Amino acid sequence: MPTPALSAIDDIEALLDASHRSRLAGKHARGATEAEAALTDLTATPWQRARALSLSAGHLLRLGEISRAIEQARRGLELATAPSQAAFQAGLHTVLAMAYHSAGLHQQALKHVVDALSLSRDSGDREAECWALSRAALMSEALGHATSRRYGHEALALARDISEQEVEFAALNNMASTALELSGDRSAAEAFGGVQVILAEARAHAEEALALALRQGNIHRQAVARSNLGEALLRLGQLNDAREAIQQASDQARQEGYRSLWMGNEVDLCKLDAAQGHTGPALERLSALLGQVVVEQDLSLAMQIRRTFHEMCKAAGCFEQALVHHEHLLVLELQQAEQRAGLQAKVLIHQLELDEARHRAKRSEADAQHERRRAEELDHQANTDALTGLLNRRRVDDLLPRIVERSRASGIPLAAVLIDIDRFKAVNDTFGHGIGDRVLVDVARLLRTAVRGSDLAARIGGEEFLVVLVDTTQARALEVSERIRESIAGHAWTDLRPGLACTISVGLAPYRAQISTQAWLSAADSALYVAKNGGRNRVVLSEA
Repeated sequence: MPTPALSAIDDIEALLDASHRSRLAGKHARGATEAEAALTDLTATPWQRARALSLSAGHLLRLGEISRAIEQARRGLELATAPSQAAFQAGLHTVLAMAYHSAGLHQQALKHVVDALSLSRDSGDREAECWALSRAALMSEALGHATSRRYGHEALALARDISEQEVEFAALNNMASTALELSGDRSAAEAFGGVQVILAEARAHAEEALALALRQGNIHRQAVARSNLGEALLRLGQLNDAREAIQQASDQARQEGYRSLWMGNEVDLCKLDAAQGHTGPALERLSALLGQVVVEQDLSLAMQIRRTFHEMCKAAGCFEQALVHHEHLLVLELQQAEQRAGLQAKVLIHQLELDEARHRAKRSEADAQHERRRAEELDHQANTDALTGLLNRRRVDDLLPRIVERSRASGIPLAAVLIDIDRFKAVNDTFGHGIGDRVLVDVARLLRTAVRGSDLAARIGGEEFLVVLVDTTQARALEVSERIRESIAGHAWTDLRPGLACTISVGLAPYRAQISTQAWLSAADSALYVAKNGGRNRVVLSEA
């Protein structure tokens, strides 16, 4: 039986998988519910929460809930910060780009497209790069940049190269939208062969996108592709074919709860009625649609309806009504500007809060580092001789038992080298304590040079030092001891003060398992005593 924790993780993974499948099928209302269920599970890991937020943002975007989509995507980015998650981050940036684009905040959208492209290319994830290129085409088109078509072709070529049909659909659909937008600017369209050529291109891309969506069984994509196809056919004057495509798109959107897409298609059907001479029914149908619009939620749609009303009334010669709708449209445009400013303010406030949180985190980390450094400094001070920088007697008393215990357990040989500076009192008396301190510092430096990092070197008394040679045989210990003695005797002491000379006496005692630590050090001390009494400046090996 799995543990409860593993069972909970499995349940969350099942919800995430279901939400992903709903996305592939275009069932965004259901997918959003599944993602939300994963989010509300308190046992979800940060990575699971990030994935759930990404799925939620994508579903909400397609359901027209722009503000919530932005919020979820930004929360997902706050959770997914590791360099290894760059491709995932790129995906969230593409969602944010689309959301801001839908809200009319094109500069913010472009920033997220740039981030998506950079992250996807840094990660080497070609699918993420394809999505980013596709969104770059849309953003460039919205800002009137000529690069939009180039980005679109790059995205399509890459999608086909990696055989990724989901991104291929997005690229085709975006290219159809870009072509439709371009066809509205006659002078710009002339650079690419004229309006009819651009509209034919839009139709071809929309038809290819629809065929792909039908093979995938994705309802949302079918509705979107049919909407683009219907608009292309409408502009080409193929009204009956346009009505069939738009009506099918409207039916699918209404059935699946794609409110904005459905009502947008209904507006297009009104335009078709007017184009076929049925202006009266078209205006009645527009009035019915306007009655279903909640301006706070459907501002863009309300503007689209009012604009269509204005154009139809003006074309029919009903100038008074046209003026009324134009006045309403101006009010809605003001509301849209206020709404965009409000959304932009929310973005800036969120960024401010995020920056403040990061500042607090950095400050906390700096405080923690300061405390760690302070603790390390205090530990260093407590265990290090202040003058020479070698370990002090307290640290030796702490470390030596552990070194001996490891030697007993492993059989690794040890050797204690006890060092005393010869006639050090005479150095202080003759040259002063300042020179005496400098002698101690130089002796310590020469000791550090002579031993390895694994050895222990300490100052344990006024002019007395201890070196413990680890994993060192008796013969090797004698060589090291002699080298230390020679380096100190041959040091250029006269550089400190003319007439100054210093030597050391050394007592060497290999460790023997049958004796205690104290007895071992006593043996080295006895050998040192013999060296001092034997004329100094020599190494004596303990006989114990």
